[in-house]
Amino acid sequence: MRRWELVSGTAAKFWEISQDGAVVTVRFGRLDTHGQTQTKELATAEAAQAHVTKLVAEKEKKGYRAVASAGTVAATVTTRPAADQPETTSSAVAAPSPAEKPVVADEDTWVMPKVWLRDVVRQRGFHPAPEFTVDTGLAEDARQRIGEQTDTTIERVLSEPVSDPDLVHAAREHLAGRPNPAGAAAIAAILTSGEQSVHAWIADHGLVFATEATAEFMRLLCGREWLPQQRAYGNERLASRGGVVHITIGSAECKMLTAVRYALAIAEDAERGAAEAVLSRLGEINEPNSKLVRAFLMPGRPDWFQQACQTPHTGTRWWILHCSASTYAEFESAPSSVSSHSAVLHTALYVLGPAIAPLLANALDQQYQRADIRKQVLKTLSVLPTDEAFAVLLDRFDTKYVRPAVLSMMAAFPARAARLLGERSARDDEFRRLLSAHLKTYPYLEAPAGFVEVETAEVPEAPAEALPPVLASPPWLHRKSAVKPAVVPDLPVPSASITWQPGEREEWLKDGHWDTNLYKTWQHWLAEYKAGRIGYRMADLLIGAPADEVRHLLADWQPKLGWSAESAGKRLAAKFGFDALPPLLRIAERNSASAVILLPFATPEVAALMADWLVRLKQVRKTALSWLARHREQAARLLVPAALGKPGAERRNAETAIRHLHGLGVDVVALAPSEAAAAALESFLAVDPVDVLPAKLPVIGEWADTRLLPQVLLRDRGQALSAEAASHLLMTAALSKPGDIYAGLPIAREALDEDSLAEFAWAVFQRWQEVGAPSKESWALTALGWFGNDSTVRALSPLIRVWPGESQHARAVTGLDVLADIGTEVALSHLNSIAEKVKFKGLKTRAQEKVAQIAAELGLSRDQLADRLVPRLGLDDAASLVIDYGPRRFTVGFDEQLKPYVLDPDGKRRKDLPKPGAKDDQEQAPLEHKRFMALKKDVRTIASDQIQRLERAMVDQRTWTAEEFHTVLADHPLLWHIVRRLVWITAGGQSFRLAEDRTLADSGDDEFTLPEDATVRVAHPVGLQAELEAWGEVFADYEILQPFPQLGRPLHLVPAGEDLLPHLKKYCDVDLPVGKILSLTKKGWIRGEPQDGGVECWITRPLPSGGALVASLDPGIAVGAIDIFPEVKFTELWFSSNGHGYWSSQRNAASTFTADAVTASEVLSELESLQS
Repeated sequence: MRRWELVSGTAAKFWEISQDGAVVTVRFGRLDTHGQTQTKELATAEAAQAHVTKLVAEKEKKGYRAVASAGTVAATVTTRPAADQPETTSSAVAAPSPAEKPVVADEDTWVMPKVWLRDVVRQRGFHPAPEFTVDTGLAEDARQRIGEQTDTTIERVLSEPVSDPDLVHAAREHLAGRPNPAGAAAIAAILTSGEQSVHAWIADHGLVFATEATAEFMRLLCGREWLPQQRAYGNERLASRGGVVHITIGSAECKMLTAVRYALAIAEDAERGAAEAVLSRLGEINEPNSKLVRAFLMPGRPDWFQQACQTPHTGTRWWILHCSASTYAEFESAPSSVSSHSAVLHTALYVLGPAIAPLLANALDQQYQRADIRKQVLKTLSVLPTDEAFAVLLDRFDTKYVRPAVLSMMAAFPARAARLLGERSARDDEFRRLLSAHLKTYPYLEAPAGFVEVETAEVPEAPAEALPPVLASPPWLHRKSAVKPAVVPDLPVPSASITWQPGEREEWLKDGHWDTNLYKTWQHWLAEYKAGRIGYRMADLLIGAPADEVRHLLADWQPKLGWSAESAGKRLAAKFGFDALPPLLRIAERNSASAVILLPFATPEVAALMADWLVRLKQVRKTALSWLARHREQAARLLVPAALGKPGAERRNAETAIRHLHGLGVDVVALAPSEAAAAALESFLAVDPVDVLPAKLPVIGEWADTRLLPQVLLRDRGQALSAEAASHLLMTAALSKPGDIYAGLPIAREALDEDSLAEFAWAVFQRWQEVGAPSKESWALTALGWFGNDSTVRALSPLIRVWPGESQHARAVTGLDVLADIGTEVALSHLNSIAEKVKFKGLKTRAQEKVAQIAAELGLSRDQLADRLVPRLGLDDAASLVIDYGPRRFTVGFDEQLKPYVLDPDGKRRKDLPKPGAKDDQEQAPLEHKRFMALKKDVRTIASDQIQRLERAMVDQRTWTAEEFHTVLADHPLLWHIVRRLVWITAGGQSFRLAEDRTLADSGDDEFTLPEDATVRVAHPVGLQAELEAWGEVFADYEILQPFPQLGRPLHLVPAGEDLLPHLKKYCDVDLPVGKILSLTKKGWIRGEPQDGGVECWITRPLPSGGALVASLDPGIAVGAIDIFPEVKFTELWFSSNGHGYWSSQRNAASTFTADAVTASEVLSELESLQS
């Protein structure tokens, strides 16, 4: 193939082309990568030749230059890593397994990647050498600007009284035809034409003059001075910098210095010597800047470099010293790290070559470093062809991001990898596993002496014919020609509609934060509007005023809302309906995070936005999916015209949405407005969804090397996927998105063993975490939802709970979706547990939304769903199951306190389940033991969660029907142990308990029959006052230990109908340890939203009857640093009918508050606990 390359600015690309008859093949991409290949077949060979000529002309016009043919380049590409690519963009299977030893590139020759040379600050004596020619265009520009601005800008600055007189004199002399470096530098500073002036100075006055003028330029400035007395900036003036200058990489000053440095590098000895003499005089100036500039302009002078190292730290020294170093010792003596910037790193690599390895090792071992810098260092090490560089990585193999760099190096230098891994394999099992996989990938390599391959019980690989086509020969390897899209113009657009979910509109209309501050009425805001002063408070007017008073203002309103966009949009949508749609569209287009405000509306504009978000925006995709699920047929009607319209982004978006609706079961063809549209849709949907692929396939990272991952077994567990088939399995996950699974994934999943698939998916997820969990490859997390099982749930759930504390809220929310996608009893139980109890409010809210969504789909309340989500864990009614070791079988059960017990076959009780022995079934017994360990952990989790939930149910007075009591509580193999240790009560006041034989008994221990139409709840002692003593005796006689305080719970009785607020005043203005305040969150209190300075100024206690008790705090709780305010007090306790807190009680707050006896007792008990 013929090859062209373009290296210019930020571009570093190649382009290759070849012709074979009528077939033209093009390969293109970034330098040092494999790129991508495209093939096109023309009508004739002549047409193909004309096509080639045309393409070549286009490329050369863009600046591509022909280089050597691609034959030799290709060989290098296949054996070296892509230096400019991140470690996550290579193929999952790093290299082929050729039958014979191929011709490989030399593993000892170092060639610096061209892409990195763009960043290098070159110097004399190194290859490639600096290049410099005077740019006549830039020089002429500098001269022209002087001519045009001498009487304006230049004269104004020179005439400014505060300008430095010496600099003014030098500048006037230079303008008068008496050239001098200081004057030239002053004029260049005034005109900000430093880079252009360098070329003019060299052309007009020579290199020595330009060197001195550039040095002078770095010592002065032209700008406006801040005048503190006047609190304003003065006029532009010319002044000295005072010895310190902050030059950044890529700035105009940097470009000036680099141009002079390159010109000096290629200068004749005499001219260079004269410039060196000028620079020597700079050392006499007691300014750090001058010493740094001198060392940079003429590297190779150790004395100058050492003097520069002694200068104080500035914003320039950290990079300019490294770009001035010429030896390893100088790089080592520089005070900052070579990894501080890509230009610094690549310059050091340019000077030192592979000898840079020890410096990079030091950079890796720094205590504090950014992830991107660490990855850059590792990428650099991975291309160095030396044992030393490889050893640096192997020595740090278990540290962050190193594994993918090692894999990359193994692919680049297979022989070296085999040798060095062999040296370490005897003392490290992980290296032994790596080497075993490596030798299988490169069978022509000889195993190191004494190497013993890892013995694994690998299952034989399945032949291609035993696999589904999507794993054996997936469509992305052999793309089918795209069907020409049928365009059906002028289709009618259906009328708009609005659809509310049950209770949704009422919920959106509820009082929110818009009603907490009522000091200004809507009449005030209307007056402000008429006066033209309302600004961003327009939302207050529209929400607060009667609808008919302001409805006409909606159409022209241009909302500029920030954090309040969603809450305001919901109120407007519920209040005004379609009249609110124009501003709602503007809100959503400006801030897609508020897209939920459009959910009820089905119009062409909304449909187009939702289809766009479905395809383009990951974070808003869920909202788009919800909109499609809500409007279904109407959504299809709205999208059909675009899906059959002109080719383009809008059509592609609509097609994707139509396919999704089709997958939901919507008969899109039947909804077509015409026969032509129906035929086009039928043809479009007839394409096998497995063949529907994106234009650009995702690339599986090297970190997911399937050779080093657990085997995935077929359903019969007798055969396994090959590494290549496993990589195809990963591609099905990478092609999938939450709510839009690639059609080939379920087909592949159906053919595989569930347990091995889950283990494989978890290993992939762990590798993804090891490389920093790159967001572009987050499919590794979402794939757990499609491939995971209960073991996945147990491992993932603790991570979800801690991720928000690691600034990973979005990842935690995705984790909730994963639990929902797994969908087993255990998964949904863990999801509900997070919804009930997690310390991060945002995550808890999202979990509650997810559980509520699942409950709504099942026609249940959230509490009813929570009852049904308590897993049975395979236990029988007696809460026991059989663990089968083959020759031995054990019965495992749980007692009344949910502690496990184990029985031998003869019924003898054992202390614990024994580990599998030599005589047990070697495959089955370990799995059964593992099942028992997981069961114990699950039961502990369930017991804790359900005890807390039932106590909360008692406090909130939640009720169950008689049928629910029997089916979901009393008959549950685990829950009944908790249920029978509590007293229950009917709505009619009849109390009872669940006896050991699962019959019901009253406080007299007589049999009790629960009426079929009864409702029951966990009895609160407030309702048991007459029977408390009797129940206490029953529980004592039977030695029943209650799971939480019930019969012995503290009671605080308030007379019926009496105002509760006066009883709360004694708790105000009392200094309390902040830890005591925070302990209320374990009793149902909720911390307020952080306000200015990250301080929470209130805490609320939601009430079962609605609203909340609000405790205003002084000074508040400092988020993330609670010890800042070690003592906090309640300034007031007040009732908020809408449940929202605030700094202090609002004008609309009730002056009195009556609560039922249970709520009053609990609130007082909780506040009393603060005094203990």
